[in-house]
Amino acid sequence: MEVYIDKLKEFVFNPPHSILPKSAIGKAINYTRQRWEGLTNFMIDGQIEMDINYVENCIRPLALGRKNYLFAGNEEAAANIAVFYSVFNTCRYLDVNVSKYTTWYLQRVNDTKSFFAHNKSTKSKYISYIFHFI
Repeated sequence: MEVYIDKLKEFVFNPPHSILPKSAIGKAINYTRQRWEGLTNFMIDGQIEMDINYVENCIRPLALGRKNYLFAGNEEAAANIAVFYSVFNTCRYLDVNVSKYTTWYLQRVNDTKSFFAHNKSTKSKYISYIFHFI
């Protein structure tokens, strides 16, 4: 795989003179050159995925329902919807049962508000504990 990446890098950073910068391929090469580091991060860290299909699949419902969110009621309600989408998709990504997590969270949400009001420094530790617990 690394051999192919090296050949692609050579082409992107030293394209043939026959490729004009303003042509479609010239623009694509420039786009790739500007994002080379991000495009090749998967070579450095094996946990980084080569594609973003998971993310695209997660945001598809948002794109499909965009017109419906105009009727969320107000800006705060729309922000709440965004939080729920984030939590639900994070649960799915971590293989956490969304229904069980939501039930678990809603049973404790009132306690956490007063807890965080007095213990702001432990908020991140508590959140880590939540995902470890589930």
